[in-house]
Amino acid sequence: MNEQLQTQLASVIKSLVDAVTAAKDFALDQLPSVVAEFLMYARVTETLDVVLSLGLMLAFAVMAKRLHSKGVSVSDGETWGNPAEPYYCGATFAAVFALACFVVALMNLNELIMVWLAPKVYLIKHIAGLVR
Repeated sequence: MNEQLQTQLASVIKSLVDAVTAAKDFALDQLPSVVAEFLMYARVTETLDVVLSLGLMLAFAVMAKRLHSKGVSVSDGETWGNPAEPYYCGATFAAVFALACFVVALMNLNELIMVWLAPKVYLIKHIAGLVR
């Protein structure tokens, strides 16, 4: 009876080892495509982050200039408020938001450059962040 238990235990251990080996081989086969897909995802998201930040910065800068100089124009040529009295408060808030969007774009620019020019370094940095 003891020998039967040992042979069954040996067969269970052998099947576990075979399953782990097969899983390892499968993971190693899939690794290049997973890395390529992750890098493509990172490139798209980092590019969108910078482009959207710069777009918002441009929109807020234009808004600040228009509010500071003439007031808000309406489609038929009228303006809201007196053009001689610019909206300084609104222009100030728009300028602050434009500056904040510019800072966000600059912060994301480092990651964007890294993911496009040094993808291996980006992967190592990302994996190190996951380990922490």
